[in-house]
Amino acid sequence: MLSKVGGAKGAAAICGLGAAATAATVLLWPSGPKVGGRANGTYVLSFTKPGVLLGQPNMPAADTPFMRFQITVSPARARPGTHVTVVTRFNAKSPFGVAYSAGGQRRCYGEKNHPAGVAKSYNFGVGQDDGTKVGKNQGTAALFPIPPNLPGTVPTTIGRVIETAHQVSGNHQPYVQSECAYLSTFVLTDTFTLPPSRVVKPGKYLLALSNSPRITRTSRNNVDLPPASAGATATGTLPVFTVLKN
Repeated sequence: MLSKVGGAKGAAAICGLGAAATAATVLLWPSGPKVGGRANGTYVLSFTKPGVLLGQPNMPAADTPFMRFQITVSPARARPGTHVTVVTRFNAKSPFGVAYSAGGQRRCYGEKNHPAGVAKSYNFGVGQDDGTKVGKNQGTAALFPIPPNLPGTVPTTIGRVIETAHQVSGNHQPYVQSECAYLSTFVLTDTFTLPPSRVVKPGKYLLALSNSPRITRTSRNNVDLPPASAGATATGTLPVFTVLKN
């Protein structure tokens, strides 16, 4: 994903003590987990030093560009062969055509006709190029094992890629003068059939569409910048997806 700005269960009645004892043993024996459930997670990508990205040293951190991903996966517990749906609601704010005075006051020049010193374009990308080739209406999801990854964190590692059928709906990305930014919203719907256990081992995973779900590249006016230089950060949680044994 790339944000480019300027230029994104009863039991039967029984008789007899012996039978009762046996039945109690059966009823209290724990049953295995079943396919089903739903898991949610929300994480946000932003910058603690957005002025580096936009070339505006006085830009407040509160005005940072951001991407928010609200993810729902169902079923959250699945066996090989299960059909899984991942819905990701995306919204973002991408300031543009803006300058800041030494005191941090914002001046908005709008979508066009910017003076010198205002970034003509900038972009920040999410995920790595893992070599997976996808065509129209195709996508990928990534599974990050727990452990080493932990719930409540956004993985820094590369996950196990699963190819998906991919659709985008409700795509709106207007420039809003009062915000001096592009405000983007859309919904991503990805579906896949869980592969055999020899491909995806049973266990618990964090799930996202991006691999990894962090800002991995940034640039301004077509010049690459290290994401760390702009304080690229990821906060929030990913949904927990459980792969059951056959």
